[in-house]
This record gives sequence, C-alpha cells and structure tokens, in this order.
Amino acid sequence: GGDFPEPDQGGGSLSEAELVTLLRFFTDRLKDEPCVREVLRAAANLVDRCPPAASLSPELADALVQAVDGVFASVHVQALALSDRRNAYIIIQAAVERGAPIAPAGPEGAAMGLTHAMDGERDPRNLTLCFKLVQHFVKAGLVRVAEDATALFTVFSCYFPITFTPPPNDTVGISPQDLRSGLVACLAGTPLWGRDAMDLALGKLAAGELVSGRLDSLDVLAALASAHGAGATFGDTGLRQIWSAARLQIVDSNDDKVEQRARSCLRHVIRIAAEESLAAAEAGPSDSEMTEDGVPAGPLSALLREVRLQCMVEAKTPEEPRCRRSCTALMAAIAAHPALAAPILADLVPLLTRLFLLATTPQRQLAALQLLRDALLSSAALDIYMRTSPLLADQAHPFAPYADEVLSLAASAVSLPGGTGQARA
Repeated sequence: GGDFPEPDQGGGSLSEAELVTLLRFFTDRLKDEPCVREVLRAAANLVDRCPPAASLSPELADALVQAVDGVFASVHVQALALSDRRNAYIIIQAAVERGAPIAPAGPEGAAMGLTHAMDGERDPRNLTLCFKLVQHFVKAGLVRVAEDATALFTVFSCYFPITFTPPPNDTVGISPQDLRSGLVACLAGTPLWGRDAMDLALGKLAAGELVSGRLDSLDVLAALASAHGAGATFGDTGLRQIWSAARLQIVDSNDDKVEQRARSCLRHVIRIAAEESLAAAEAGPSDSEMTEDGVPAGPLSALLREVRLQCMVEAKTPEEPRCRRSCTALMAAIAAHPALAAPILADLVPLLTRLFLLATTPQRQLAALQLLRDALLSSAALDIYMRTSPLLADQAHPFAPYADEVLSLAASAVSLPGGTGQARA
C-alpha cells in the first residue's frame, strides 16, 4: 500500500480490468483500520486514472460505487489527518463526477454518508472540495429525502458566513472568495433547504454581521430566487421579509457596497417574483383574480402593499436623510418591473409634485425634485429591461404619462435671470 506509485511517478497505465481489481482490493482493505491512510492514498491515485463518464464501463462504475460505499461505511473521515481526509473526498468526487450510481451507498444513503464524512471539516482546501461535493450530490439527485437534506444543510451551513483570512505568505492559494462562492452555491442548491437558506440569510442580516457576511447573505437571497423562483422559495411572507431586511440595509448601513448590493438584490428578487406571478396569471383561468392595480392577487400584490405602505409615508418628508434612503429601496422596485412601477409611480409622482408646488422651504422643494430625478433614473433602468424582454418590448412605459409633467416641473425649478424659481437643480 505505502509504495503504490503516484500517477506521475512512472506507475504506468493500467488496464480497466486492473483498475477494477485494485479498486476492489483497496476498498476491502478500508475495513482494516491500521491501513486506512495508505489505502486511501492508493485508492485516490487509482480513481484519478479512471476514464471520464462517457468511457466508464459498468464494471468500473460498480468498483467506484463500492469504493465510496467503503469510505462511508468503514472510515471515520474526521478522525484522519488533513491529507487523508482529502483523499477520502477525492474518491467520492471521482465517483460522482463520473456519474457512478453511488446511491444508496451505505445503509443511511449517500446524502447521510457525505454528511458524516464532512461534519467538522476545518481545512479551507478540504472545505472547497466539500462544497463542490454538496453541489455534485444535489445535481446527481442524491439529496432527495427532506430529513437527509436537513442534516446535510445543518453541517455545511454552519460555515456561513465565511470569515476565512489566508495567513501571511500563504502557499495554498485558497481565497475567501473561493469559499464564499462555493458555499453560496451550496445554499442555493436545492428547494429542499431553500426556506432554511432564506431564514439563515435573513438572520445574518438582522444580526448585523460584518460587511462581508451581509454581502454574502444578500447574494444567497438573489441566488435562491434565480435557482428556484421567488414565489416557490420565499412565499408570500418571505418576499415581504426580504423587502424589509434589504430595505433596512439600505436605510441603516454606512457601507456603500452593502447599500448597492441590497438594491441589486431587491431589484432581482422583485423582478423574478413579478415575472412568475404574471406568467402564472396568464397561464391560469381567464377569471384569475387581479387587484385594482392590475397585479395578480398573491405574493406580488402583498409585496406591493408592503412597499407602498412603508415608502409612501416616508416620501412625504424627502428632506429627511432616513426617509430619502428609504425611498432608495422604492427606486429598486420601480426599476424591477413595470407591474410594480406603474402603481408606485401613480402614487409617487403626484405626491412629489404637490410637495414641490406647496413647499414652504427651498430644502423641501429641492428634496422633492431630487426624488423625481431618482424616479426618472430608475425608470430609465426599467426601460433597458423592458426593451430586452420579448413580453414587455411593446408595452407602454409606466413613466410615460408623467414625462411632460415632470419635465415642466423641472423647468420651472431652474432659476433664470428674472425668474422666480426657488430650488436650484
């Protein structure tokens, strides 16, 4: 075992029959605890020599299945040294990447086998590999039972958010971003733990994590919406929770990156929710219930009520910094989809027009004008989206009915020689 040649040490090529025989031999030796280190190293070298999935014979696939089963059943992975744990993961990875049918892989199933193998892993290099394994298992359909999914989620989600900092003169080359992207992909991997991942991200946002943790939390929410849909993953209550949490990040954060990421997350999640809601209404019965705003009744209409309730109140005092920041979240909703932009603009433009015309101070007049400018910029961003969407390209822009009014208002605000305008743009 200890003298087994590395692939690049002149070990020579092995026939398929030799690979099968050696893999089965070393798999059987995994039960012999004193030899486990050497056996894992030898087996890891062997699986590197296995052909890709398209050329994998049934006999070699079965040998890979038995090797993984042996790791799950006979090896206490976390009791091993770093390099030995990595060899165990390499064996598992080789099988699942090559499409070997490794389920059920042990009495508890493949998902629980991976759960036990990686539970407690602490090396960044090995964690990068573990996160890839979770993704491979999900894509291969090996995470099917809710209880198994919960157990696996509990093990890998404890690393969120990533706080790893490479040591000085690091030679390993694992970056925090490598770990972050791998873990975010795991958290967004399957609807089986989608709601748990949402709760985790919202909890980290509410707890006031470090900037990197809040950025990662917002990325998880956006990734979940992209992967599994906003309505199905978050539901009515979840969408409103995401709105409130991201809005608070915009209002209370002192970090520009967090504010920008929160706006991006809101726009992304709301857009997906709107697209889903309208597609479902179009595919449903002709008498599907619609609200007076023309939005299908359901999660989207509930979100719209929440948006208007919070932001329209604060838009009445645009000169106050906190209210102004809160309205930034409103702009993300305008830029997301015309289904929300239309009713929001129907409230917002007349309100700001009245505030401008009736303002008793230049500060309020200027603040109202600045919010109108932000609404125009958000509408321009919405226009780009509408032009690239086949379903929306021919639809009238929600800002169109107010364009002349806003332009006239802006013109009246410019102080010219002999003019009476109070606010200066």
